[in-house]
Order: sequence, then structure tokens, then C-alpha cells
Amino acid sequence: MIKRILILAVMFTCLTKVIAVTEDSVAVRLCQEAENAYTGTNGAFLNKEKALQLYIQAAERNYIPAIHKVAGFYYQGEVVEQSMKDYLSWLTKAAELGDAVAQNKVGVCYYNGEGTIQNIEKAEYWQLKAANQGNIHAMNNLRILYFNQDKIEESLKWTRMGAERGQIECQYELGGAYNNGKGVKEDKDQAAYWYKMAADNGHKSACNILAVIYHDEKDDYAQALYYLNKAAELGDENAFFNLGFTYEQGHGTEKDYTKAEEYYKKALKYDNSLTNSARYRLGVMYYEGRDGVKKDKKKGESLLKEAAKNGNEKAKKYLDEHKVKWTFTINGENVLHN
Repeated sequence: MIKRILILAVMFTCLTKVIAVTEDSVAVRLCQEAENAYTGTNGAFLNKEKALQLYIQAAERNYIPAIHKVAGFYYQGEVVEQSMKDYLSWLTKAAELGDAVAQNKVGVCYYNGEGTIQNIEKAEYWQLKAANQGNIHAMNNLRILYFNQDKIEESLKWTRMGAERGQIECQYELGGAYNNGKGVKEDKDQAAYWYKMAADNGHKSACNILAVIYHDEKDDYAQALYYLNKAAELGDENAFFNLGFTYEQGHGTEKDYTKAEEYYKKALKYDNSLTNSARYRLGVMYYEGRDGVKKDKKKGESLLKEAAKNGNEKAKKYLDEHKVKWTFTINGENVLHN
């Protein structure tokens, strides 16, 4: 009797699997028809409204790829009126079916109050669901969520988990934690390790900071130049000043004042902590002239004065030493200096 029950159980399991495969096959076919209608390929007429209806049919069979497609229509406002509420509703369906990607996105919606009122507890709930399934984007989101709640230990836990699994922002932030001793003991070697992981994955700020570490702490100018070039290619605005300085000083390369001028001028396009330093160094180059850089005292003075007025002490000292008068502002009034 027991043996017969077991056999029946096995037969029932097999039947269930056959039905599941059949249902899945139907959903796959519906999605393929939907894709053809959406793109007007494989002999189908271009009909995005029909595509959405076919995706909905597949989604109603709990086919997760189709659910994401339907959600996307509402997110983009394509064919239907844009609706973050409906976007969230469809994503929640996928999330409840156990899809980690949807769980993370639902968490983001609750965190940002998109399609619903903001609910940090629900955001945490869904992102934990996703992260515990290995979703690295959810790990990064939990890093942010806990950090903003001053739960540094929890934030660092998910930062490390994300970093170890290749999440680029987590790698960068873990490097920063070791670099600044935030939540962990300061460790420059660990900082360099995680910055390098992020840099090699294409994180532009990590490339620049890693280059500074190689330059200032390891005296490895060749590696510094390599990562500065990579940072500049990726568009990191701080890298342009650092490249200008590297070529001006000949660190890891031959001195090249033409390239230094080029990068300092690029640095001037941004408004950050290094912009004023670029004004000062470029001003000196123009004031004195360099090999490949034509001497232009007027242009040099202008840059030096601007740097001085913006608080650059080296520019102030340089102007004083060269007896150049310049003005600065007190309570909105220009005051003559020197």
C-alpha cells in the first residue's frame, strides 16, 4: 500500500511538471508573438497595443519576463498612460512570485515614494528579500538605506557583501571606509585593494582616488598615470587637474607642458576643489612661459588674480612676490591688495 502511494505521488509530480512546462511554453509563445508585434518583425504587423495585450496574457500566467514587460509599458507611458502606480502593481506581482529583480525595484519604489507613499519599512522588507537571493543592486540599496539611518554596522555589512560579489558602488564605498576609517579600522592597503576593484570595473572616481594613492603613498607614478588616464577617459572631473600636474612634474612620464596646459584648461571647465589650483598652476605657466607654452603675462596675471580672490594662498604669495596688485572682496566691496 505504501509503495502504491509513493508511485502515485511520483506520477502526480510528473504530471504537475508537464502542466508547468506546457503553461510556460504558452507564455513563451505569447511573448514571442508580442515581441514580433512590438517590432513588426517575422511577418507581423507593427502593433504595440497588440504587443501589450499579448504580454498581459503571458503575465497573467505568472510568467515573470512578461510581467516585467508590462510594467515597463506603464513606466515609460508607452501605449498606455504613464502610471507609476500600475508599474508598482505589476512589479509587486513578480516580487511576490519570488523574482529578486522585481523585489529590489519594488523596494526602490517604496523608498522613493514612487507609485505609492514612501514606506521605508516596506522598502527594507523587499530589498532584504532581493539581497538574500543574491541581488547585488539590493545590497547596494541596503547600504544606502542603513547609512541614512545611521546604522553604520548594518550598512557596512551590506557594503561588504555587495563588494565581494562585484557591485561597483559597494567596492568604491568599502574602499572609502578603509581609507577614512569609517566603521572599520583605517587600512590603506585594504582601501587601495577595494578602490582597485572598483576602478578595474570602470568606476571613474575610484580610478582617480587610486591614482592619488599610487602617487602620494606608494610613489608608483606609472600606475598613478595609468589610472588617471582611465579616470579622465571615464569623465572624472578631478582627474584633469591631476593629469596636468603629473605632466607638469614629469611623474611617470616625460615632462610635457603642452599636455599639462591642455589638462589644466580642461580642469577649469569644472567647479570643484581643484579648479582654483588649476588656475594657479596654469597662471604661473603663462606668466613665466614654458617649453611648448607661450609666455603671456597678461593671461597669467588674470588667472592668478582669480585664484587669489578665490582664496588660493599660493596664488596670493606669487602675486605678492612679483609685486602684482590685485583686489579681493570684503562685504561685497572690492579692496585693493598690495
